Formats: sequence, C-alpha cells, structure tokens
Amino acid sequence: GTGITPIFQALSHILEKDPIAKVTLVCANKTPQDVLLADELAALQKAYPKRLTIHHHLDSVAGSQVTPELLKRHLPAAAPGVLIMVCGPMAMSKAVAGPKAKDFSQGEVGGFLKDMGYSTVHVWKV
Repeated sequence: GTGITPIFQALSHILEKDPIAKVTLVCANKTPQDVLLADELAALQKAYPKRLTIHHHLDSVAGSQVTPELLKRHLPAAAPGVLIMVCGPMAMSKAVAGPKAKDFSQGEVGGFLKDMGYSTVHVWKV
C-alpha cells in the first residue's frame, strides 16, 4: 500500500472527532497524476476549510521537493500537542524523520525534523 492511505484515515478521524484540531498535510508526489486520493483529499479540505490545509509539492516542479525550508514554511514549531506523521518512500522518510529502529519500533527522530527541534513526542513514522 501507500503511505497516504493511513494518513488519510487519520486525518478523517482527527477532523471528525476533535472539533478544534488543525491539520496540515504536506503531500509530495512526482507528478500530478501520482497524487492518490486527490478527490477524497479535496472533499475533506472542502468539509473542513478552516481546519485542514493541504500543500501539494511535485518533484516535477523545480523548487518543490521536500527540503528543510519547505517543512519550516508549512509545519508548526515543536510544541505540546503538535504531532507530525511521516510516511512515504524509505529514502524520503529517512531524510525527513530518520529511520525506524531495527526492531521496527519508532526509533529516534533524525533528519530534517530533528534539526527543526522535534523529538519522539512530536513525530510518528507510519
């Protein structure tokens, strides 16, 4: 499967069950045709316009790759109540949040998110 499926389920649940939660989705794909659940994400954003923000970034567009600068523009600062869920290809996930542990537990936070001040209380690797 792809990482967007569990993230979509989590987004839907959070927005439905927590009336004050604000959610930002940074979604990176190679091309517009690679965006999975595009219609479902658009419908969710329409249903929660003040609480859900979606940022689509395409590898095919120069300057749109996932970088520390891009994440700093879109993510809240590390603080109580902030949760960053990371999913995607292993190389991207490792660059963003560090690898999972050898026993497949969460492991330490690494990568861009560690450099931005996030810790294990803020990051969940899907």
